[in-house]
Amino acid sequence: MIELAAPWLLLATPIAAAPFVLHLVRRRRPRDVGWGAMRFLAVVAAEQRRRLAVQERLLLILRTAALLAAAVAASRPAWVERSAAAPVLERGGRVACVLAIDDSAASGAAGGDAVARSLAAAWLSTLRDGDEVTVLPLSLLTEPAVDPLVDLAAARSQVEAIRPSALAADHPALLLAALDRLQAHLNPHAEVVLVASGRAEGWRRGDRRWDELARRLAAPLHGTRERPHIVVLEPPTRRVDDMAITAVIPASARVAPRTRVPVRITVAGHGVRRDVTLRIALNGRTIEELTVSPPADGESEVAIRLPPVEPGDHVISALLVDANDAFPASDTCAAGLVAEARLGVLLAEAVPGRGLSGSLGPLAAALDPDDGTDPFAPFAPRRVAATQLLDGARADELLNGTSAVVLGGVAALDAGALAAIERFVAAGGGLLVVPGDGIDPAHWATAWYRGGDGALPAPPGAVRDHRPHASATAAPGSAHPLAEVFANAGSDALGQLSINRSLELPRPGDGAPDDASAPLLLDDGSPLLIERRRGQGRAVLLATTLDGSWGDLPWRAAMVPLVRTLIGDIAAKPSPPRTLLPLQRPAFPPASGARLSGPAGDLPVESGSWDGRSALRGPPLTSPGTYTLFAADGAVLARRAVAVERAAHDLTPTSEADDAAADVLGAWRAADPAGAIVLVDGGQRRGAELWPWLIALAVIALLTEAYICGRAARDEAQS
Repeated sequence: MIELAAPWLLLATPIAAAPFVLHLVRRRRPRDVGWGAMRFLAVVAAEQRRRLAVQERLLLILRTAALLAAAVAASRPAWVERSAAAPVLERGGRVACVLAIDDSAASGAAGGDAVARSLAAAWLSTLRDGDEVTVLPLSLLTEPAVDPLVDLAAARSQVEAIRPSALAADHPALLLAALDRLQAHLNPHAEVVLVASGRAEGWRRGDRRWDELARRLAAPLHGTRERPHIVVLEPPTRRVDDMAITAVIPASARVAPRTRVPVRITVAGHGVRRDVTLRIALNGRTIEELTVSPPADGESEVAIRLPPVEPGDHVISALLVDANDAFPASDTCAAGLVAEARLGVLLAEAVPGRGLSGSLGPLAAALDPDDGTDPFAPFAPRRVAATQLLDGARADELLNGTSAVVLGGVAALDAGALAAIERFVAAGGGLLVVPGDGIDPAHWATAWYRGGDGALPAPPGAVRDHRPHASATAAPGSAHPLAEVFANAGSDALGQLSINRSLELPRPGDGAPDDASAPLLLDDGSPLLIERRRGQGRAVLLATTLDGSWGDLPWRAAMVPLVRTLIGDIAAKPSPPRTLLPLQRPAFPPASGARLSGPAGDLPVESGSWDGRSALRGPPLTSPGTYTLFAADGAVLARRAVAVERAAHDLTPTSEADDAAADVLGAWRAADPAGAIVLVDGGQRRGAELWPWLIALAVIALLTEAYICGRAARDEAQS
């Protein structure tokens, strides 16, 4: 049978009718004129007309044949021999091959990456000159598509350069991307070859992309070409024992400088239990070593505190020093955080004061107990009377250079001041609103909340008394930094509070917007505070006062961690993440002559943007570890961390997975390089491409046409 590699180019075949159309347009019938002397030449004229008619028809056929052969040759036809039941994968004509290689983290377990490279090299050895191949590792799925290679040596070099990445296996994504890359190939015999790692994680069912893949495989490629052949090269694997660090989690990704950040590190044992040394480093410098012994099929958690961190980016890395297992990529994990520079906080008080007096005196003391004398203090509070905000222009001036603003017991603001605060929050600032005795909740709901369009995160209710006194607790399941601080085992700081009055606040989804959150609750289940994002910033409404008039919160141990964590969290400006997922692109502040260095060496950076701001952007990161941006003089400008995806720690062999989806493809399969070569019968072709013969036919027709025209011209000249 005949197959076409580019059938859409048959649309050019009507051009072959051009010589025939021109012949009809230029054809003229002679008009007979009676003239006695000409009748003696009638016999000669008739013979000449017959000869010219034969010549014109022959030229018409040759020109039409030349154009038709060229148009059909452009569609790359091939004659393919198919047997009824072939024991091997039969190739008809030249091959278009996409070599999809799983270079996930699990592919490196027990030397599996070397086996995968040998399988890919074996398949390349079955290809011949003129075949097309695209090498597509999982780690390059986000890269722009490139033209297929016809240089098989270059393809072998690409395969040899592949190393395990930080990704989890994702066979559906890899196969769908391979089908997309196949659209750029022109050779008639299409193959998608998946070089799998032998781990079950990539074959999990329940993913709708398998249905999409089956639908696309059922349709011929390019609409008319035969569907591509799917080949799976997957070595047999076994379950391996492994010790792994599955998570490094700092208490917050943004912290105040000179603070000791709590960090939780999770160590897992997969099939093995023994003592192992856990080494913890900050920016590459070892700060602690511990001995851990996780259960054979479970996890254990280690909690530490970092030494005081200076302003800037930091990377915490954990390493199992003497794991000596078959999966070294799981023996290390890293996470990034940033210590913000000293944060300016504007405290606007309804009742001004000094020291602990005033509406926000205890809050100012909790943020800066040394009253501005410590140059390393993380917060720089500035107390003003709320009346200074009544002028909109004055409000803009006070908010300039401020990271957060706290309104303490402020009953009302004029339109200009309220608009200035709303602009401040929308641009990325933080707002904390604290009630007081002189407030009107109805006015706040009408003017400050405005149905969800204003600065408040939720509409406040009435002020209520608590008899007996209320205490507080962390909301279960909340991921807010406040909930994490007060949810630690043995922490009863919130339970010791005695709150006798509070502002009634609605719960998210029950009177408050769905996108609001309530990380701390009173013991009756109502929010102690509620938070909501507004633009690029966040606004928080507290249910009780901070001057001691509605309870003893300012004098309890919970006061300092509560206000410091809360203000530090809402005052942090939006900035790029310090801990990146594999394939994410890092973003850095603009810097001239900067250089990005990672575990695999230097990487390129280019000017771009992040969140609408100018930034330096790096390439998608695939190798786990620490990435450092250096200035032209060698100074460290920023740090980022990439960790192995958690799903990549599953080393279950494909043979042990009951729900593996490998068989849904109807694929040809091989488990070793020799089997891959035998699968295609040593690379023999069963068929031939026809386009070279069509091109030769077109050339012969044109040469013949030129010869006939030249001979006719010579005959006419001689006569």
